[in-house]
Amino acid sequence: MMFKFFPKILPELNFGEILSLINYIVFAILFIIYFHHNLFLILSIFFKKKKYPPASKNHFFAFIISARNEDKVIANLIDSIKGQDYPKDKYSIYVIADNCTDNTAKVARDNGAIVIERNDKTLIGKSYALDKVLNYAIKDDDRIEAFIVFDADNVVDPEFTKEMNKAFDAGYKIATSFRNSKNYGSSWVASGAGMTFFRECRVMHRMRSRFNMTTYVSGTGFMVDKNIIKENGGWVNHLLIEDVEFSIDEYLKGEKIAYVADAIMYDEHPKSFKDSCRQRLRWCKGNHQCFKKFHFKLFKNGIKHPSYSNIDLYAHTFPASVLSVGWLGFLLPLAYGIYAIVEHVDFAIYFEAAVRPLIDSLIFSIAYTILVALIITILCWKDIKAKPIKKILHIFTFPLYALSYLFISFISIFVKVQWTPIKHTDDIKIEDIE
Repeated sequence: MMFKFFPKILPELNFGEILSLINYIVFAILFIIYFHHNLFLILSIFFKKKKYPPASKNHFFAFIISARNEDKVIANLIDSIKGQDYPKDKYSIYVIADNCTDNTAKVARDNGAIVIERNDKTLIGKSYALDKVLNYAIKDDDRIEAFIVFDADNVVDPEFTKEMNKAFDAGYKIATSFRNSKNYGSSWVASGAGMTFFRECRVMHRMRSRFNMTTYVSGTGFMVDKNIIKENGGWVNHLLIEDVEFSIDEYLKGEKIAYVADAIMYDEHPKSFKDSCRQRLRWCKGNHQCFKKFHFKLFKNGIKHPSYSNIDLYAHTFPASVLSVGWLGFLLPLAYGIYAIVEHVDFAIYFEAAVRPLIDSLIFSIAYTILVALIITILCWKDIKAKPIKKILHIFTFPLYALSYLFISFISIFVKVQWTPIKHTDDIKIEDIE
């Protein structure tokens, strides 16, 4: 079966050769887009974290906590905020009890927070809760200069506010923090999520800040200037990953998002694979939504204002899983299988052309993720709150988590996803972690 494929550019190719050519193109695209991820991994071994100069004054912050049925954990977060090494008259605490059916609102009030209750079954999701509480806080207290946003399951290092204040005083209007794990050793699933955020913070955020690039906020533990929220008319980003949507929106407006490595917070990650899949399905679907919304805007902005930040944000939303899993896992074996049947190609040839690339990619991916996990574990050894044996063990369980991420992202293209809360039950205080 012979036919011409772009005859003016390429010589006459048969169908199998065309599939091989597409294979090389797919790998080339992925290599080009994600080359800097590997470069950052190497450089992060040698580059120290960015430090901010001492602040000239203590600015007034409002802590914003979005909570839905979090009466088991929210008191620990409020206590850790009240324990900040920062003047007590320079911050306030707001809790939005979002469609709660438990005692979240009462527990928050009893612990000294200002509580706003929201009961709206039509607009579901954290972004709508943020919109309500942020607008309320702006009207409630003129002293507020910036907001610091947390999820109810977090707990905060005592130095967090002091370090965020340094970045804010240095002129940064948006900043994200070091997202540590408070239950890293509880399961291979929780450690996988923890490893993912260690890589994000210790490698990607750190190197972006060292090269004066913008980064992005990631769900929780971030600071934003009150005036940005006022100018936007509240929290207006309502995709399934409102954090990344917000980050790209602000980048395209000219804002640079900082990373404050010494502002440390602790997050509770899902322990069961089912809960983790549900959470990551939403993240992946939201990432595809962001790519759909911003790919042309980022491409256009990159032409007008070339920068590596633009490439980096484009790569962050690029649906690599769809390209890699869709091509290697489905289209290549299927297309070559049909070709092999029609042309009576030997199975050995079919295996080498269509199946071998998938097997080789899986072997490479497992080896690569083990290497990444090893490097991250060494770099973050003191930060990882788990027994040494579990730190080592989860280096080798990380590939399972990472590869499942690829397939979850691929599947998310085809299914309808809605925002659903993840139940948090770990009664861990900041004192327990310290």
